Amino acid sequence: MNLATVNEPPWWRPVEVAEGATAFWRIGELRLWAARHAREWRLAALRDEQADAACEHVLPCETAVPAAAEWTRHGFRQAPARLRLQPALPDRPVVLDADIPFQLPPGEELAVFVSLPLWVRALAGAEEVPLLEAAVTRLSDTWFGPLAGEGEFCYAKGTSARLDLADIPPRLHRAVAPVRIRNGGGGPLSLAGIKLPVPFLSLYAGADGHVWTEALTLEREQEGELATLELEPGAPREAGGAEDLAPPRVRPERKTLVRAFGGLLDRARRRGDGDRSGKPRGFGVVEP
Repeated sequence: MNLATVNEPPWWRPVEVAEGATAFWRIGELRLWAARHAREWRLAALRDEQADAACEHVLPCETAVPAAAEWTRHGFRQAPARLRLQPALPDRPVVLDADIPFQLPPGEELAVFVSLPLWVRALAGAEEVPLLEAAVTRLSDTWFGPLAGEGEFCYAKGTSARLDLADIPPRLHRAVAPVRIRNGGGGPLSLAGIKLPVPFLSLYAGADGHVWTEALTLEREQEGELATLELEPGAPREAGGAEDLAPPRVRPERKTLVRAFGGLLDRARRRGDGDRSGKPRGFGVVEP
């Protein structure tokens, strides 16, 4: 393997790939190969759930691509040399799952830092044509809300929700969301299954080594599942001099009402037993 470029974070910087060459990225569990031909790009993705949290980039990559990798092909009149990987957040809300949940008394508030898994988009050329979108970590599907009534398909994943940022190491394949929860209801609020509307969030590269979302506040004003969501514009103050990485998938109002409190369909799905396909949504070709 010719290590022309290796271990030079961040992995989202654009690269120029010569015709006939292949670039390789390792981003947490995700392995991604991108081969440029005269009139097409070929991309292959493979996930290794036993991998460590390291990120690296190799160009050109001269080792064989594993047979288990899934290839996609993307045709052009002339394949552009430029390729950029862009971090993204999941396309559905993510439900926090803690083994020992907090109980928030009436009138209290709690600020936590939540670690969220990232997805990766591959964008080609100066126009940044979307080719592929893949989840770095496999997420389980779950249903948030009552079986009989209004609910929503979400992702469930055990989360690192910490009171102190120092307890979350900088990892370039995950994002940190500063979340403030206020209980304005008359009874205690269980934080066992809170749904975070991650499609509403942007991504920033912080000077501290973390990938960040903007800060958000969820305030329950009365009993029930609904909360007022408020997003603070721009990168959080903890990020220092931050760089914009990706806009939100959906642009909400700065203050809106969301269903945030309640619960998941069952505990088994919260523990990751609900989806064993190994092919989470977003693993494949993106429709332009």
